[in-house]
Amino acid sequence: MVLAHWILPLRVAVFAILIEHARLLSRSLFTLAAGAGITLILSMGLGWIAWSHGVLVVMALPEQIAARLEPNTFDLGIALAADAIATYAKVNPGAVRSMAGTAIAVALVPPMCVMGLMLSGPDISNAQGPALLYAANLLGILIGGIAVLAIREPYFREKLRRGRRSRLPMLLALGMAVLWVKSCMEGMSTDSR
Repeated sequence: MVLAHWILPLRVAVFAILIEHARLLSRSLFTLAAGAGITLILSMGLGWIAWSHGVLVVMALPEQIAARLEPNTFDLGIALAADAIATYAKVNPGAVRSMAGTAIAVALVPPMCVMGLMLSGPDISNAQGPALLYAANLLGILIGGIAVLAIREPYFREKLRRGRRSRLPMLLALGMAVLWVKSCMEGMSTDSR
């Protein structure tokens, strides 16, 4: 996780959105998808081995896996904070660089690994929670990165304010994040009944 192989494509996606560069954005998203796909395939392979040897049992999943099966609004906050830290570390020369990689890794790699483990198990519907968590974290990281750059750098703030193509991905990400929070809140109210 500390290697955070997704930090560069995510950072490039943030910059591409802000400078309205569609080709750069598509290349960064392709790279991100390739990294996520490799991680998913590796975790599915490890999951298949673990399930077939009885190491993983649905009723007794380890705490770190079970925690990612039912995401909540706190998880989205972690993603927002993770990229705020990562972006701040990138634009601030005095910040510790390893902090950025760790922040991104904490938010993205574990849900992808848990999703792979659940897809290789007996009930693939358990993969929905980690997939939702991964998507929410990805959105949170993108929103956090755009927000930090727009707050810190006047050039990006102006690009975001004036550029329609910059605002659209940001508004879509914010809208999806709001819908995600709403669905989590509805799920929590259903669970409390």
